[in-house]
Amino acid sequence: MSKLTHRLLDSKVRVPPLRDDTVLRPRIDRDLDAAAQVHPIVLVVAAPGAGKTTAVAQYVAATDSTVAWLTLDESDTHPGRFVTYLAHAVGTTQPELARTVIVMLKDGLAATECPAILGERIAPRSIVVLDDLHHLTGEDAVLRVLRAFVRHLDNDCRLLLVSRRLP
Repeated sequence: MSKLTHRLLDSKVRVPPLRDDTVLRPRIDRDLDAAAQVHPIVLVVAAPGAGKTTAVAQYVAATDSTVAWLTLDESDTHPGRFVTYLAHAVGTTQPELARTVIVMLKDGLAATECPAILGERIAPRSIVVLDDLHHLTGEDAVLRVLRAFVRHLDNDCRLLLVSRRLP
């Protein structure tokens, strides 16, 4: 992307690798696929260590859709940081779109408007995964940014939200 990319953590925007001894879960894959066929947003909620991230990583590995993955942490509660990493995640498959949004953000476009541009211009049939969503719970400013992304997300795209608790 740009010099900015070198200061961002690439590990946050990579689908976690599956280990060789990962247990296959065909029923969970079918359930996720069935939910994603009907619902634009799929919420995966379970206790820590239940295998949420692994299950979703298995699911996206088996799909032919473009995947943008973002693993959230407690430092992602600032709207500008969240948008930057969301753009970085989308940029793994659409680098020009990510560059455009980052430049717009730097030029003063509100953090609440940038995700709308990402949502409108993301490739059709893309899957966006936000892992560890529970880190954003109660963070109104960043949740407004997420809502802007969701509102403008292409109808053919899917958003998978992975969390330890209901948002």
